[in-house]
Amino acid sequence: MDFKEFAGSRHSAIKFEPGVEISTEELNKIFELTRLSPTAYNLQHAEFLVIRDQERKEKVKALSYNQYKIGVSSAVVFVLGDKKAY
Repeated sequence: MDFKEFAGSRHSAIKFEPGVEISTEELNKIFELTRLSPTAYNLQHAEFLVIRDQERKEKVKALSYNQYKIGVSSAVVFVLGDKKAY
């Protein structure tokens, strides 16, 4: 698959099955694999903030143009970085 085909085949999830949870173990595996990706100067300074609590997700949703996905997703993940990591 060439890059143009790869880039054109991506899609966004728009519907989520209620009650399906992503386990902490699964999320940690995803985060570990993400850390294998190259970063500038190989600093690997990303941190992941996971929100699962429905009340907190609703607060994030209100701050995010009421995006439906935030309220119904298993978890909301913020990717944070140290702007002074050099």
